[in-house]
Amino acid sequence: MILSMGRLAYAGRRDKAVDYFADLGYPIPSLVSESEHYLNTVDADFGNPEKVQDILNIWTQKSSLSPIDQVETSRADMILRTDPSTLYFRTLLSRQLLLTIRDPVLYLGRTVAFLIINSLFGFVYWNTRAMLQIQALNKLHLILWFLACPSLCGVVAVVFLNEEYKAVLVEVKNGMYNTHGYIMAKIAVTVPTMIIFGLAAIVIPMFLIGGFDLSYLLPAVGIWSLHIFVFESVAECLAIWLDSPILGMMGFLGFWALGFLCCGIYLPVRDMFWPIKIFYHISSFGYYARSTAHILLDDETFDSCDVATNVASAACTTSTAGSDVVFELQKIITVIADDNLLRDTFIIIGLAIFYKIIFIIGLVLKAKKFHAPEPNPEVPLAQREAYAVSIARYMKGEKRKNLTHENLQALFASIDKDNSGAIEEDEFYDFTEECEYCDIDRKECKVIFKAIDLNHNRSIDFLEFCMFFKSLPTAEQFEDNNNV
Repeated sequence: MILSMGRLAYAGRRDKAVDYFADLGYPIPSLVSESEHYLNTVDADFGNPEKVQDILNIWTQKSSLSPIDQVETSRADMILRTDPSTLYFRTLLSRQLLLTIRDPVLYLGRTVAFLIINSLFGFVYWNTRAMLQIQALNKLHLILWFLACPSLCGVVAVVFLNEEYKAVLVEVKNGMYNTHGYIMAKIAVTVPTMIIFGLAAIVIPMFLIGGFDLSYLLPAVGIWSLHIFVFESVAECLAIWLDSPILGMMGFLGFWALGFLCCGIYLPVRDMFWPIKIFYHISSFGYYARSTAHILLDDETFDSCDVATNVASAACTTSTAGSDVVFELQKIITVIADDNLLRDTFIIIGLAIFYKIIFIIGLVLKAKKFHAPEPNPEVPLAQREAYAVSIARYMKGEKRKNLTHENLQALFASIDKDNSGAIEEDEFYDFTEECEYCDIDRKECKVIFKAIDLNHNRSIDFLEFCMFFKSLPTAEQFEDNNNV
């Protein structure tokens, strides 16, 4: 679909667009992309408005459309009538899913890693499969390890999400979509991904290798997925608030380490001091250990233990009921006492929402910051003309009456030293330094750079480069100025 001046210039299959515009007298030139050619053809601001109107009228007056074109035109009309937020969400959701497949490290890679890591722990704790009271404490440690190691992989997410958010902010600033659509699409992808993480990390390692009762599979996966969602939200917060991925990684490692040490398994909560104690409350390890231990062990049947002769078992009771064994464990691991699954679940949901809100605030604030740059300075026409003249004279040392598309492409490529597709300020200044005709200082260079940088992203793309020259006087006027 190609639009201009609020009207359709073409709506149909992409492969037919080439022939359609060629029949109108606008074939695609060599070394020019299709999209660039179409945009230039229907550009009424810098092209010929009358020709653009003719193109629009021809499409409007088309009386016979093929069935396929009719479908495409209907789709185009439907898209135009669709609420922008809904359209953004659907488009971004499709893109997020596609990126998940094309770049598997962030989600698919971690899914495989969780399966391998937790399976390894399951084999290390193989002897805990036996329902012996001497193994009860080891079972509790294994339950904690099933969350601890996968959650540590969130440090990888910080790096990838940091790069993703930088690209998102640029795209939002350029008007490609809004933050609301991206946030909804991100949540729509993340939530089911956490459940997939849970299935990979729990089903085989915990129940098939670890030997826990399969009847508790669903609540165990649900609790585990909620807790990993908390760590994913923490990674998102650090990725958006800290521009440096290294600082984000260090922040996540610090949060994970303090949360793990303060989970209540290795040190009773009552013996912790403030402000370190706060990490028990804002991390999910303690809630996870308590909830999962009661889910998996309360209804199990253990062997009986003789208190009089016991010297090795941390939990020892003559009862064989799992709840009684867990009660004995509470005497040394106090964090698993006071079991209340509903309370712990709501707390962990609250933590996930809290970190998600912090992430959303960071994204929205940074997007607004990107949208509120300093206004482009008004550079006098005489100064812009003189600068353009100096560039024209510099091009291969030849006098040119016209700055053609090919000439501008060659000039743009020569300034873009790193071949990034955009001219940075340092590259722009280096070019003016090399140009014997460009007598401007660094301050003047910065002013002109900002004037050309129309979308305020601190770089000049080829379209902005061309628009700058199109805003200047004609070739005849250039010729009168220093005979260029």
